[in-house]
Amino acid sequence: MWPIPDSPALVQRVREAYYAACTALDAAPIPDTNEVWGWQGRTLSKTVTTVQGRAWLRLASTETSQLINTFWNGTIDAQRRLPSTIPRPQLRRWHDWADSQHSYRGELYDYITTNTISTHAVATTPTDLPTSWWNATRKVLDEIAAVPTTRLTVQPAFLTWAMPHYLGTPADQHGNSSWTTAHGDFHLANLCAPDLTILDWEGWGLAPSGYDAATLHSYSLLTPQTAHQINTELAHQLHTPAGQYAELAVITELLHAANQGINPALAPSLRSRATKILDRNPAPTGRCHHAAGAVGGRLRHGGAVRGRWPDPGGTPARAPSRRAGQAAGHPAVGRHEPVEDACAVPGGAGRRPGRHGPRLHQRLAPHPRGRHQADGRGQAGHLARRGPGPVRGPRDDGVAHPR
Repeated sequence: MWPIPDSPALVQRVREAYYAACTALDAAPIPDTNEVWGWQGRTLSKTVTTVQGRAWLRLASTETSQLINTFWNGTIDAQRRLPSTIPRPQLRRWHDWADSQHSYRGELYDYITTNTISTHAVATTPTDLPTSWWNATRKVLDEIAAVPTTRLTVQPAFLTWAMPHYLGTPADQHGNSSWTTAHGDFHLANLCAPDLTILDWEGWGLAPSGYDAATLHSYSLLTPQTAHQINTELAHQLHTPAGQYAELAVITELLHAANQGINPALAPSLRSRATKILDRNPAPTGRCHHAAGAVGGRLRHGGAVRGRWPDPGGTPARAPSRRAGQAAGHPAVGRHEPVEDACAVPGGAGRRPGRHGPRLHQRLAPHPRGRHQADGRGQAGHLARRGPGPVRGPRDDGVAHPR
C-alpha cells in the first residue's frame, strides 16, 4: 500500500471518482474501512457491499494521454482469456468513463479472505510454505505459460539496451530466445497461502521462459532460506539456459528500478546473483557491447564485467521505451461492461516478439519497475507511467484484497 497522495486536489478528485464508480456498479462503501491507495494516487480501493454480499472495488485513474492499453486492460484480458483453473479473484464487472483530462475505471471483484504471503514485494522474512502450495505453483506456472497471447509483459528492446547497461553483457548472447506467457509480477506480495491465489494481473503477457520463477527468486534474495527453497522447488524452470536468461532479464529490470530509488537494498544481491549466472554461462567471445554510462573494468567475453559493474548513471537520452508502440486510445466514455466469456482461451499460438519488439514508440521516461508495496491485503497493479526512463513503473495497489 502506498501513502495517501500529498495533493488535496488529487485526493478529492479520486475519492469523488471512487464514489461515482460505486454508484455505477451498484456497490456501497463500508464505513470505517481502510482506503488502499496506489502509487501517486493512481488507484483507490476499498471493501464494499453489494446485493451478493461483500466485494472489492478498485478505482483506477490516469491522464488519458498517458494511458497504456496493455496494462490498463490487463485485468479484463485476464478475466476473458485465462482458464478458470488458474486461481485468482474473479472480476465481476467494470465501468469506464472519462472527463476532459482523465480516464477512469471502476472494477468490482470477488471478495477474498486469504492472506498474501508477504506484505512487500521484497521478501524479508523466511516463509514456510506447504508441499501442496509448491505443487499448485508448479502446475499453475505451466498452465499460464501455455496461454496463447500477443501481449507483452517485457519489451525486448528494453532488454537490448538495459542488459549491456546494467550487466555489461549483451541481451542476445545468453540463454535461448523462447518466450512464453507469464503473470509478470510473481512475488510473495501477490501470492496467497495456504491455498494458492494469484493477484495482480495487469501486466501479464509474453516474457522470457521462466520469467515468473525468476521474479519470485529475485525478490527473495534478501532471505537466503526462502531463495534457496524457491531455487529448489522451481528448479525445472530456473536450472535451464532459458531460466537463467529470464533471471538476467528480471535482475536487469530490478537494477534499473533500484537506480530509480525503488528497493535499492536489493541491488547488491542482484549483482551477486547475476555474476554467478554469468560465470556459469559466459557469453561468446566477441565485440564488447558496452552501453553509454558503463565504466571500465576487466571485460569478460563480449562485454561482461568482472570485478566492477557498469555505472547505472548516464542513462542514454534515447533508451528504448517500455511503452513502445502502444496506442494512446482511451475507453469509451460511460461504457458499462459485464464480463463476457470470462474464461475462454482464444485459439491460435502466441506470437514471439523479435529482438526489437513490435511496439517501438517515441521516448518515454521510465518508471522504475519497482513493483508495488502491498499491505498484506493483496496485489498491486500498474496503470499509468511517467518518469525518467524506459521501464514500466511501480504497480499501483491493484486489487489489494483485504484480509
